[in-house]
Amino acid sequence: MNPVHLLRLCEAETSKLFSRLTARLGLVVAAGLAVATVLFTLWVDSSGLGWTTTVGDVTTQNTLGAKYSFAGADVLVNSLWPRNAVFMGRVFLVALTALSVASEFTNRTLREDVLRPVPRWSIPLAKISALSVWSAASLGITAGFSSALALPIFGFGGPWGNTLLAYIATFAGDVGLITVAVFAAFVTRSVAGTIVALFLFWLVNTVAGWGVWLASSILPMIPAPDPQAAEQLAYWGEVVATLQLWLPSSALELWHGYALDTPWAWQSALVLVGIVAVSTVSAMGVFSIQDVN
Repeated sequence: MNPVHLLRLCEAETSKLFSRLTARLGLVVAAGLAVATVLFTLWVDSSGLGWTTTVGDVTTQNTLGAKYSFAGADVLVNSLWPRNAVFMGRVFLVALTALSVASEFTNRTLREDVLRPVPRWSIPLAKISALSVWSAASLGITAGFSSALALPIFGFGGPWGNTLLAYIATFAGDVGLITVAVFAAFVTRSVAGTIVALFLFWLVNTVAGWGVWLASSILPMIPAPDPQAAEQLAYWGEVVATLQLWLPSSALELWHGYALDTPWAWQSALVLVGIVAVSTVSAMGVFSIQDVN
């Protein structure tokens, strides 16, 4: 199969995906969330919301507008929070994966793809490509609508490099989730099975993250018989804390560090590359031996 045929297959899968009402609705939701975020930020900045602090006889009035940066680049990063932290973008990705892969097993429309003169491994790859295009389109809409509203109001200041990295990291995390979802869809061959599998994947990662956080917090608090033992417990607490960076949850949420302006973790980026590679190869391998009749 030459690259031209693969590209045409990817284009066909992309057209099929964007013809779905769910895909178009997801893009509308992305635009709405971007507009709502900018308007909410404008309200917070102009409302004077805040709190007072008293130190001795001195009382200071603090406002959210003064505490947080509302430069244009920062507002664009803020637009990622409802999409990512509230899971709206990821919910649509999971739904679209279930519809474009798992439901085709149920409806037996996947046989049309198999009848094409293309190798089987190219079909999962084309579906991953189509879902990735949808992710890029939703991020483009988020950035476009946020920019159109925020930049005339808040200006062009802010850390634009950090903003660009936040969007790139979001897309990379989306691709990681897409490959896991596509693999789950090909294994379970059902919409419900895909959703349950991804829920369990999320649950296991969440529980593991809580366990690592709890262990790293408890170790330094354990009573030690001498200072050397206390240093050892603190050291192992730091070692356990670094395990958080190796969890799939940290890899899929790599954007979070850029949004909070914290150093990026190479461990999480490496895990994300592994997730994409292993899930993609596994999906292609599973489909190559499946019966779609």
